[in-house]
Amino acid sequence: MDMAGAQSKIGHKHPENQKCTTSSMKPEESGIQVERPLNALHKAGQQQWFYQLCRKLYIGRKLFSVKELGLLRNENVVAVLSVVLPHEHIVPPDAIKALGFRHLEINVREGDPLTLLQLVNGIKFINSIIQMRGGSIYVHCRLGRVRCVMLCVGYLMVSKGLTLQEAEQHVKQLVPASKIRRKHREVLAELERLDRNKQHSRFL
Repeated sequence: MDMAGAQSKIGHKHPENQKCTTSSMKPEESGIQVERPLNALHKAGQQQWFYQLCRKLYIGRKLFSVKELGLLRNENVVAVLSVVLPHEHIVPPDAIKALGFRHLEINVREGDPLTLLQLVNGIKFINSIIQMRGGSIYVHCRLGRVRCVMLCVGYLMVSKGLTLQEAEQHVKQLVPASKIRRKHREVLAELERLDRNKQHSRFL
């Protein structure tokens, strides 16, 4: 698939705060929305700390306060997936759950790739939330650049039928600081090899 074909699955660049849909499809049917700066979160002078990769999927850095969970709730986020080691949390998992969010933690050291099993478990959790009516999910690591990016690239490959290159390019366009290295690509390539049937993924 060329990039034009990939763009038809993941949408096109649109001005700020516009949803990315095709003229003949409803937002629910169009698949992926591109990043849109969120007015409630990214006021003048504030650094953007998370991005919308597709409909109901957000990615970013670790949470610094309970208040940030409240801001995520305004975007219909009902679950948090943390790709970190336990000591990296500022807002602990118990506090996340106490506020009514579903939470999954995948323990991966910074710089290391997720294992294939960790990828699959993370993808299934993401998909279970996205399939919920009205549910969105926030996926993060410490800086929002590597570990959570690897997981979200894998999700886009499996759920949208993108190649590794297409999924990586889509994320890179929206999260310029994202970094996927050779050791991460090797695991993602194995996921791609094992999941050749893009219409009915064995990992969802």
